[in-house]
Amino acid sequence: PPPPPPPPRGGVALTAEQARIVDVGLRGESLFLTGNAGTGKTTTMHRLILELRRRQEGRVFVTASTGAAAVLVGGTTLHSFAGIGRGDGSAEQLAAKLSKPARKRWRQCASLVIDEISMIDGALLDKIDAVARAARGNARPFGGVQILACGDFAQLPPVRVTRFAFEAESWRGAFGARQYCLSAVFRQRDAGFVSLLNELRVGRASPKTVRTLEATASNELKDGDIEPTKLYATNAQVDRLNASRLDALTGAPETLRARDSGQADRFAQCQWPEELVLKPQAQIMLLHNTDVVSGLCNGSRGVVVGFERDAKSKRVTGVRCRFARGGVHVVERESTSVYEGDAQIASRSQFPLKLAWAVTIHKSQGQSIDLLEVDLRGCFEYGQAYTAVSRATSMDRLRVVNFDASGVKAHPTVLNRAAKGCEIPNFKGSYLGRFPLVLADSWTSDHLSERS
Repeated sequence: PPPPPPPPRGGVALTAEQARIVDVGLRGESLFLTGNAGTGKTTTMHRLILELRRRQEGRVFVTASTGAAAVLVGGTTLHSFAGIGRGDGSAEQLAAKLSKPARKRWRQCASLVIDEISMIDGALLDKIDAVARAARGNARPFGGVQILACGDFAQLPPVRVTRFAFEAESWRGAFGARQYCLSAVFRQRDAGFVSLLNELRVGRASPKTVRTLEATASNELKDGDIEPTKLYATNAQVDRLNASRLDALTGAPETLRARDSGQADRFAQCQWPEELVLKPQAQIMLLHNTDVVSGLCNGSRGVVVGFERDAKSKRVTGVRCRFARGGVHVVERESTSVYEGDAQIASRSQFPLKLAWAVTIHKSQGQSIDLLEVDLRGCFEYGQAYTAVSRATSMDRLRVVNFDASGVKAHPTVLNRAAKGCEIPNFKGSYLGRFPLVLADSWTSDHLSERS
């Protein structure tokens, strides 16, 4: 059977600019989609994937740069799909060692989605391009496969970067002028906050921005018994705080184990935990969009208020939570699946929750956290401060501690790309001028495309 549609989007309709980008993809053209944090890149790509799967049954393959990101989009890692292992060796060596199943995937593929392409090294992208051409016997970019890529180079860069993906030789051949930048920010509604984030995005912190962020340290964030999530730079800090706070609660723990089928190793980096231990009053975070209109989305904060059980077996059937936005809601088991084309290769059933006294900056990417404390101590990676602060939904629900303006950094290669400006075609084929990568508040919905 064909895969189910992407996770429910809570009835949210596409904007005009999002719909235009979907139309470009449905015409069979490759494209790259970017935009500031909170502009709806994921929503747009989910809709495009759904529509393509309806038209190209079994020929749409969804991938991402990491295992965690791949599970979120219901696909595999790009490495796994491409059949290149870790990508060591030359392109010729990788193509020669390609397995029969990998060659079959490449020949079957009409459209390849690459989520978080900003985390892919440019040298690796060129290798994958060469492997695709060899596997398909086609000299066109990526062997003639439609490439639908999404990412934000102003956020966290690849762990070991030699070249950004946009520096790959294959980039311009694949995308040309079809590089679109979403302009409307939905996560934050305050224009002043959006302007502040635009500064952080390019590695700047004006005196006004410094004063504004330092002032948030005195914000009182507790919403009844819901505490703010603390963002830290390292896993060790997060694990230590979550474990100690859970142990300090007096209630009996409930251990909720995932039910996996198929290739369970595909969930090794999945945010949906293999084992979830909760108690009443545990601080939790929702891990997918349940009802966006009501405020229940990926990153929504809440607290456990009780458990619902089967009358006979006494097994937990629901976790009763009170959310900061959305009120009391019973979270039930749901399933997330991994597909190769239309073939389901793994499935996990779990309550889509995680402990949320603390989360790493890296794992918060893509989330809108409505009660947030950001600890920027030791935060000196490119894009880290911007990624962290842009998870917040509003200034009055944000607290920033240990802020140091010298830690606000943007990668010079990304800044150089933005500084060159871009010729930006609208959808009628005329040109609107030259604009930087970072969006200005005055841009209109026609300012969609970006070409380096």
